[in-house]
Amino acid sequence: MNYAKVSEKLNNLFATARLPERYANYANACLSGFLLLLIFLFAMFLRLEDFPDWSKKKAVFSYQNEYQMANPDSYYYLQFAKDIKRGTYDEVDEKRHYPDGVSRPSIPPLLSTLAVYISQITNKPLATVAIFIPTILSPLLALVMFFLSRRFGLNRVAALTASLFSIISISYIVRTRVGVFDTDSLNVVFSLFISYLFLRFALDTQKRYLFLALGFISTFLYFIWWDNAISVTLLSAFVPLSIAILFFDKVKNTPVKYSILGLIALFVLYFLSEQIFSYMQLLSGQGNDIFALNSSVEELEAVSMRGFINRTTNNAFIFLLMFIGLIYFIWQQRMRALLIIIPIILCFIPFVVGSRFAIFSAPVLALGMGYFVQLLFNKYNTSKIAYIATLGIIALGIYSIYPTITYKLIKPAVWENRQLLDQLKTHTPIDAAIWTNWSLGHQIRYYLDRGTFADGQFSDGEIFYYLSFPLAANNLALSANFMRFYSQHGVKGMQKLYQATGSETKALEFLQQVLARKPDKAKKIIAKKLANNTIKTDNLTTVEQWLDFLYPQQTQAIYLLLHQRMLKTVSWFKQGSVDLKTGEMAGLPFFLGFDNLKGSFSKIKNKDITVDKRKGTIDAYFGRIRHPLSHIFIHNNGQPKMLRFSTMRGSIKNKFVFEWNETLDYGAVMSKEISNTSFNKLFMRHKKSDYFKPVSPLTAQHQIWQVIGDVH
Repeated sequence: MNYAKVSEKLNNLFATARLPERYANYANACLSGFLLLLIFLFAMFLRLEDFPDWSKKKAVFSYQNEYQMANPDSYYYLQFAKDIKRGTYDEVDEKRHYPDGVSRPSIPPLLSTLAVYISQITNKPLATVAIFIPTILSPLLALVMFFLSRRFGLNRVAALTASLFSIISISYIVRTRVGVFDTDSLNVVFSLFISYLFLRFALDTQKRYLFLALGFISTFLYFIWWDNAISVTLLSAFVPLSIAILFFDKVKNTPVKYSILGLIALFVLYFLSEQIFSYMQLLSGQGNDIFALNSSVEELEAVSMRGFINRTTNNAFIFLLMFIGLIYFIWQQRMRALLIIIPIILCFIPFVVGSRFAIFSAPVLALGMGYFVQLLFNKYNTSKIAYIATLGIIALGIYSIYPTITYKLIKPAVWENRQLLDQLKTHTPIDAAIWTNWSLGHQIRYYLDRGTFADGQFSDGEIFYYLSFPLAANNLALSANFMRFYSQHGVKGMQKLYQATGSETKALEFLQQVLARKPDKAKKIIAKKLANNTIKTDNLTTVEQWLDFLYPQQTQAIYLLLHQRMLKTVSWFKQGSVDLKTGEMAGLPFFLGFDNLKGSFSKIKNKDITVDKRKGTIDAYFGRIRHPLSHIFIHNNGQPKMLRFSTMRGSIKNKFVFEWNETLDYGAVMSKEISNTSFNKLFMRHKKSDYFKPVSPLTAQHQIWQVIGDVH
């Protein structure tokens, strides 16, 4: 459709009929509205194009007779919705981050509440409503983008172009497509809409206080929408409002104006004081980073320019046009551009804090594209050239992102967890607490209603360290006793130890000395430390009190779930083996497993590797690599056999260990440090002990162990 020709014909028609000019404007508005509707529907299509596969392969995309979410974090808000609907929503979820629990917002998150209301009105399951909500809400960005662009002086074509490009940003589509039940569907919309409302308050002469009121209402809605990012929600309002009052407000009553601004600033500081204090500590070098997050989280890693382009436009030329337009926008608008400074900052913050915020680049880069199109119309007197160039840019932009967006989703990211959930449901009681990797936490809580020790909601490495420490420890007694201690006392118990010993490092050293032994053997260590006054606390003054504290009664059933995916990244080793003094890992985080291994007198092999039991070497066919081994462990029904090899052929630090569980036909080459961990002793060796009892079949894919510690 040629927008210019249609618009011109409508104008000529109205002129010929000698109708008032407002009818011509009305016709243009109707045409713009129609094109906006098409953009909105196109945005929904891009986010829903996977759904036919969900319908055809419902067995793959569903679990327990309802749709699965597309990623693990979606269950965070789905759990809220489930509890709201059942009337069990409390301000503390006692089954998350067991045993401490997790505080919930006093006002239930708006996303979860919205899902509940829609579910009740439509009589559809919560999970069904949840997978569709982001596909309907996220295209609203196109509407906000259009009106913001018009207010900044763009013509209708440029504004519509900006609207289109705002909803085809790759990162924005990926984070708001079918099945992703997260706040990202409106995070960007709210941020831009609040800036738009305060822009109208600053620049309009009529109804400006209406826009001010709407700005405050939208800020409150944003606040209860994105409950775990208070700093972004409040600054999205405070900064543009402050700029509007300081630089654009023509009211002469300055003391009143500044007093109101000061009160708002105090309100924002009240909510952000803890975060500001943490940032100041970090900048001054006083922050406590002893539990640094050593395992990388992809979305929290800073992106490169190439990565940023791939996550937004997937085309360097399109990105260049957007950047040129953005520079032109800032140069032309100058002070007015400050009114959207928060969206601009959020646009480029992925270069610092990670790709998680790349979705916020969608409206800013789109505005840049709108201004580039406006440049074309300003440059060429003949609008035909500008229209052709604009259509070419739009076609190239859609062509660049379309193959990536329409790549078929074979199965949801959480599909492989179903077997693990089934095993837990079968082999653990309903009141159990499950110790496993954090990525399973939300699903275990949602589907099984079991307690979990960690999930995707953590901001630093402390809880992740506690979760990983017993897995990376080299003593099964220490691992089990720590898990029992932590399941009874939680983070508060650890903090009590830090106060008693004087530091985190000393506390962990103390625990390693004591919990690796039975209570009667630990008495001497505790008595000596009490005599030396190296452990002191008001509540624990005798050896018996300390033993009761460290070896509590086992009132809660604890089960350890080990599974194959935990060995892909060995993040538990990266975090749990860290020396708290130096921050260094205790060895190489390397584990590479192989299935279908068969043995002979001299070799262990499959199609990928050959292990020579006589020479102590491993040959990897896929890399044409031969590497010497320090040891070979062979396990058969609990009967271990160890083959040692000379260390004279090279540095022992460069050698690996190969372990083969003959019963499972499964083996792995690993670093010596991982070989010595409790994880490996259980998963590969099935080592028998008084501390871990298998309650499920011990396969190479998953294993469940009951944790039994010592009791005083």
